[in-house]
Amino acid sequence: MREAVRQHAARAGKKLRRQGSVTSAVMVFARTIPFQLDQPQYRKIVVVPLLRPTDDTREIAHAAGLGLETIFAKGYRHQKAGMMLHDLTADTSRQLSLDETTKSEADRQRSRRLIATVDKLNR
Repeated sequence: MREAVRQHAARAGKKLRRQGSVTSAVMVFARTIPFQLDQPQYRKIVVVPLLRPTDDTREIAHAAGLGLETIFAKGYRHQKAGMMLHDLTADTSRQLSLDETTKSEADRQRSRRLIATVDKLNR
């Protein structure tokens, strides 16, 4: 299930970058097979807010992983896990937080170059 959520995060990050958007929160869900009524049923959703809006796959995947750890329950036959992005905004209108400095902007640019290289390798 962890790998499925990571794959969703990778695709979501790629789509965000392609459309020039960032996300402020990640919603993660997990559920059992709803049609097997003889099995114990379980369904859970959690929203994980991000420190700052991002399109970085690593940050999205990390938040999704934390969310999955929070909602995963042992003893159930999980069928499906996934994630959705919340609070999408254009990257150009992204509002900086009070703790972002010039150095953090330099780190952000370095991260963008790294992610662009990974995207290119994946293509």
